[in-house]
Amino acid sequence: MSSLLKSNAVRRISPSHDALSPYKLTAQKSTSRCDFDHQAFVRLLAAYNQCGGLARGDDLAPLLQGQSSNGYVNLASLMAQGKVFGFKHHALFWVPMFQFVSRQLSVRPEVEKVLAAFPTRMADCDLAQWWVAPNKHLQGQMPVLGISTCLAQVVEAARADFLTRHSTAATHALESTHEEY
Repeated sequence: MSSLLKSNAVRRISPSHDALSPYKLTAQKSTSRCDFDHQAFVRLLAAYNQCGGLARGDDLAPLLQGQSSNGYVNLASLMAQGKVFGFKHHALFWVPMFQFVSRQLSVRPEVEKVLAAFPTRMADCDLAQWWVAPNKHLQGQMPVLGISTCLAQVVEAARADFLTRHSTAATHALESTHEEY
């Protein structure tokens, strides 16, 4: 097992409140910085604790170097290619570990398929929340818990949620345009 998984780099916590309660999330304009309040961040950590926890990017990045038989791999290139995601909260960059096969630290192909289902890149804060929020398209199950058992449904949920979000944003933009006249 990797030294990362044995160290404190992967954050696992035991909160005293419900990990699935609604998140109070305010994303700033940058897609890499999240402005969670403290309780929302703790709930997010607790939710990810159910599926491998979160690792600090600075701890994970050195372990990923050279993990691929195809050549050099690093966290930044995986993120740029849309194969994994992470989010910045305060001064730390956090990476959900469910995205990796634990011992090899290779990217889980299921995660790549789901991320590819979003037609455009979602904000990192939104992705972090989407994976661990109960999803109506999955009968209230968190997408992160369904990727091993019902991948096709999780992919469809990603597409549907993107379309819903995009449609809602377009409707709001249209309504605000009509209000100006």
